[in-house]
Amino acid sequence: MEDSKKALISNIQKFSLDDGPGIRTTVFFKGCTLRCRWCHNPENIMTGRQIWYRRARCIGCKSCIEVCGQNTLTFDGGKILWNPSNCVNCGRCAGVCPTGAMEVVGGFYEPDKVWEKVKADVSYFERSGGGVTVSGGEPLLYARWIREFARRAKEEWSGFHLAVDTAGNVPWTQFEMILEDTGLFLYDIKIIDEKLHQEMTGCGNELILENFRNLYRTGARIWVRVPLIPGVNDTEQETQAREKFLKDYGRVEQIELLPYHTYGAAKYAALGWRYNMT
Repeated sequence: MEDSKKALISNIQKFSLDDGPGIRTTVFFKGCTLRCRWCHNPENIMTGRQIWYRRARCIGCKSCIEVCGQNTLTFDGGKILWNPSNCVNCGRCAGVCPTGAMEVVGGFYEPDKVWEKVKADVSYFERSGGGVTVSGGEPLLYARWIREFARRAKEEWSGFHLAVDTAGNVPWTQFEMILEDTGLFLYDIKIIDEKLHQEMTGCGNELILENFRNLYRTGARIWVRVPLIPGVNDTEQETQAREKFLKDYGRVEQIELLPYHTYGAAKYAALGWRYNMT
C-alpha cells in the first residue's frame, strides 16, 4: 500500500456533490484500518481484489461454474449459488459472466491513469470550485500514491484542488506526506467514548483524536464529518462529549452530521458478509 506507482482502487465516481466543495470526482481506495459496523462501503474494507455476486443479475448460464476450480459455485436450478468461504478471488468467474452478476471489485491504477480519467472534467471543477476527493476505505494508506497523483495533476492544472476524506487511524507520517498537496481534509470523528469506539469500529480512537489535534495545529482546512448512528453516537452523552471536544477547535470550517442509511446493506450480501446493524 506504500507503492507510489500503483494503488488498489474500487471506483472513480464523477460528478460527486457530497465529498467537499463544488463538483468533484471521488476516488475510492480499498483497504481500511477500521471495521465500522455500519460501513456503507464494505467493498473497501479489505485490501486485495474481491469477488462480489449480485444474484438478481444471474441468468443461470453456468459459465462461471465451468471455469471455477475451487468448488465455490453450484446451481440451484435457476441461479448460481456462491460459497464465499471457498472463494480465492481469482476472478475467473467474473471474466466469463455475461451479465456482471459476478464481478471483481478493485483494480490497480497508476497516478497517470487516474489523472487521464479525471482531467476531462477540469472545466466543471473550475466553474464550481470543485476538484478531486480521495476516499475509501482509508485513502491515507496510499499517501505516497496520492502525493504523486496530486503533483502530476498540478503539472497540467495549476488550480488543482485535493480533498482527503479520512478516518485518521493511520500513523501521523501518512498525513505529513500529503499535507502540502491537500486543500481540505474531511475528517471523520465517529465516536468520542473510547470503549464504545472500540466496540463499534474494532479499535480505539486515541490515535484518531491525536492526529486530529496535530492536523489542526498545522493550520490545514478541516471539515469534521460525523455519521449519526441511531443508538450509538446520537445519544445525549455522545452529543455532549462531541461538543466538548470540538469547542476547542474553532477554526474547523464546518461540522457535517451525516444521516444513517442502509444503502450499503445489499453490498454485504453481494460480498457474502453479514450486515451487523440489523
